Amino acid sequence: VTLPLEVSMLKLQQTTTGRGVVATQMLQKHATVCSYEGLVTRDLKGELEQYLLQIAPGFYLRPKKMPDPKKAEDFPWFINHSCKPNTKIKIAGRNAALIAIKHIMPGDQITFDYSVSQIDPWSMICMCDSSTNSCRQLIGPASSLPLYLKIKYLVGKTFPPYVVKTLF
Repeated sequence: VTLPLEVSMLKLQQTTTGRGVVATQMLQKHATVCSYEGLVTRDLKGELEQYLLQIAPGFYLRPKKMPDPKKAEDFPWFINHSCKPNTKIKIAGRNAALIAIKHIMPGDQITFDYSVSQIDPWSMICMCDSSTNSCRQLIGPASSLPLYLKIKYLVGKTFPPYVVKTLF
């Protein structure tokens, strides 16, 4: 699987939820938005802990070094969670990419639901936009998702295969 990083389509800027990545041009539904490059680890502690992306049971992708907000190739590590995301994660071995699940307009923040790739115990307070009815307030592993979202994400093929095996 080829997972290109189209950094010219993205920029890092302040958003309503803090620092985030936004589209600089329209991104078509099903387009690869960005890819993650890093090292596979089982270590959940350390200075890069906040950047871990689960890619298999007990395995995580992490940046090779501290992500630099001035370097376009590091932008994927700054993509925020949303309870109403516009991308989904595709995991293929040691590679991960975000795929647009709808058209994304210039200026829209790029987001994905952090829960979809997580099966290990984990949680965070959601800051996506608590004024919307779709915000879950507390984000955790895929098993903690409400049933309607599990079904929606199953139908949309949003979960990586290793997560589907743990849901029911």
